[in-house]
Amino acid sequence: MDILQGVKKLAEALLLLSFVSVTASPITQFLGIQQPPVNNTVDTIRFFIIVGFVAIAVAIAAVFGSGYLILTGWRDHKRLPKAIRLMLAFALGALAFSLSGPISTFIPIPFIPTVLMTIMLWGVLRAVSNAFPSPEPETVQVSEAIASARYLVKQVEPASQNIDILESKANGKSWKVYLLSQPSTRKFEVEIDIQNGGVTKWKSA
Repeated sequence: MDILQGVKKLAEALLLLSFVSVTASPITQFLGIQQPPVNNTVDTIRFFIIVGFVAIAVAIAAVFGSGYLILTGWRDHKRLPKAIRLMLAFALGALAFSLSGPISTFIPIPFIPTVLMTIMLWGVLRAVSNAFPSPEPETVQVSEAIASARYLVKQVEPASQNIDILESKANGKSWKVYLLSQPSTRKFEVEIDIQNGGVTKWKSA
C-alpha cells in the first residue's frame, strides 16, 4: 500500500514538472536554456529547478502587471506612496487571479477569465473613484504668494529698505509676482507654486 502511495506521489510530481516545463519552454528557449537528456539526472534536476524559478518569476510578474492595471482604475492612485502602490497592485492581482478561477469553468480558454476579471475590477475601482472624488488641495492665496516673494527678495538683497509689488498674476499652476526693490531699483520676477506656496523659480533684472 505504501509503495502504491509512493508511486502515485512520484507520478504526480513528474506530471507537475512536465507541466511546468511545457509552460515555461518558450521563455527557457528564449534564454537559451535547453532541456538535457533524460539519462542525465543531475542536469535534469538542475533544469527543472531553473524552469520552476522562471515559472514563479513569470507568475509574480503577471500578478503585479494585472494588479497595477487594476489599480490605475483609481484616478488618484499616483498620489499613494510607491510602497503602498506595490502592495495594492500585488493584492489586486492576486484577487483577480483568484476570482478568475470560477469564471474559467464557464470560459475554458487560457488567460481570458483573468483578462475579464482584470477589466471588471478596473471598472469597479473607476466607478468608486468617480463616486468619491478626492478633495482638491487648497490653493495659496495671492497675499501668501506676495509674502513668500518678498521674503525671497529680502534674502537675495538684504540691504533692501522697501519692496514694491508691481504685478501679481496666476497662470493655473503658480503665482507670478513682480517686485521692485528700493533703493537699488532692482526688479524681481518670482514664481510661487499655487498648491504649496514654495518658490519654483525666480530671476532679477
